[in-house]
Amino acid sequence: LDARFSFNGVEPRYYYRTCGNTPVSINNDNTCAFRGFGEPRCGACYSNGSGCGNEFRSEAPMGRKFLLDSLLLWVNEYKVDGFRFDLLGLIDTPTVAFLAQKLREVDPNIMLYGEPWAGGPTPIAITDKGSQRGKGFGVFNNTLRDALRGSPFGVDENFLMDGGCIDQVKRGILGSIDDFTNSPLETINYIECHDNRTLFDQFKEYVAHRTDDIRYSESDFERMSRLGALVVFTSQGIPFIQIGQEMLRTKGGVENSYCSPDSVNMVRWEWKAAHIGLVRYYQGLIALRRAHPKLFGMTDAGIIRHRITFYEHLDLPVPERCIAYSILGYSADYPYERSSAGPAPTFDVDGASQDIDPAWSEVVVLLNPTPMGLDFALPGASEDKLWVPIVNEWRATSGEPVDAPVVTFVHVAGRSGMVLRTALPAEHEEFHSDAMFAASSDPFCSPWATQEAL
Repeated sequence: LDARFSFNGVEPRYYYRTCGNTPVSINNDNTCAFRGFGEPRCGACYSNGSGCGNEFRSEAPMGRKFLLDSLLLWVNEYKVDGFRFDLLGLIDTPTVAFLAQKLREVDPNIMLYGEPWAGGPTPIAITDKGSQRGKGFGVFNNTLRDALRGSPFGVDENFLMDGGCIDQVKRGILGSIDDFTNSPLETINYIECHDNRTLFDQFKEYVAHRTDDIRYSESDFERMSRLGALVVFTSQGIPFIQIGQEMLRTKGGVENSYCSPDSVNMVRWEWKAAHIGLVRYYQGLIALRRAHPKLFGMTDAGIIRHRITFYEHLDLPVPERCIAYSILGYSADYPYERSSAGPAPTFDVDGASQDIDPAWSEVVVLLNPTPMGLDFALPGASEDKLWVPIVNEWRATSGEPVDAPVVTFVHVAGRSGMVLRTALPAEHEEFHSDAMFAASSDPFCSPWATQEAL
């Protein structure tokens, strides 16, 4: 066995965790299969938290040096600016924090993240969700993934298919700052990656094993994919998508395709043509997030808590099994990067301040996972506040209207979401002009109560 592990050619058994160098686990378990407590270790038992036969001993001085030297080589010689670690949980937390610190001394913008779990029992305390707090690296948020689409290991209620897991989704929307992060930059938000089923295959798996009589079509799968993408791209944190996710990629139901042939893992580009509407929806969401990072990519927990408010705290009704929240606009001269210390800034949410773009003084995000179209109340109804939809069930833009302006309430189609921004002065004028024209043309028409007719 020793000869199969390449680092043993440098120093036998030093670079791997064995019962000799790690005799007792963090849980006080004996790591030797052949000797009891108090007896000399056999030294031949390799820890196998990876499921691949061994674990790299990252806590060893030369093991840590090997990791750092490798990363610095890729950064300095090949200009790599991001690293994703498989089974990051098996690298001890002090080493991961040390690597993040040293890499950022070279490039402050380097990204380092990974999977906060192991592939089996391990003698160390794994680098799991929460271990990364304030240490300069991020982790995959499988809590939000499972809340949105369900666990890979069972058929559980979830948000996209059932309108369940509301609290978990809300915590994910806030960048998990009330869950396991100090900053939203520490969470990687996703609903699909290379491991486990694709989102399309996950939907099919759930439908095949559900015991209720709810029926879903492939059209429903596409609508739920749009809704899931909307959640990921408007949530605080770092959004992550897998290649082909935007075209409803399938692996034919294969759950773990690491050893599958190209016929399973390949991207078939004809899917793009078949689902071009979905592709463009993803493009629009990416454009929205990139155009407005101070709304959808905040970096400070204190600012998030001040500027994002769920409808329940605005005394606005929320349809059952739905989520609705408001994001306050931002001041152009307010320092975006700041610590959480100190009083929260004040914001002129009515758009009167000259340093806030009137179109972005407030944004509303509405999520309806139910199969039925539902009406959502809108903030500022008593003031006839005007809202402009920029994302709906079919289109997503970086700010251009996708539908007519609305006041008081808006109808959100089933299994879809909507994003609305405050209206510009010119949009106000056009709306009032159209409303007055409608009222003069129809004596029974009220300009404020018949927004559906405009």
